Amino acid sequence: MILQLNPPLHVVTPKGEAWARLVIDYGIDHNTVYVCDLFEDRSTLHVDSEELYWGGNAMYDLPHPQPPKERQI
Repeated sequence: MILQLNPPLHVVTPKGEAWARLVIDYGIDHNTVYVCDLFEDRSTLHVDSEELYWGGNAMYDLPHPQPPKERQI
């Protein structure tokens, strides 16, 4: 299943801040994957849900999270 996020969500990925615009769900045996457009260079990145952090929200006094460390493969 693929779901388009409208509007896109501000997220923090291992490669930096991005807009999450699509969600891909491969089923119960796999993590949900988010398709993100990076702010820095406008490249597209597929990120597992466990590596994704939501951006902060000043209205609720939630600070922006620190970017996670990049995965070493």
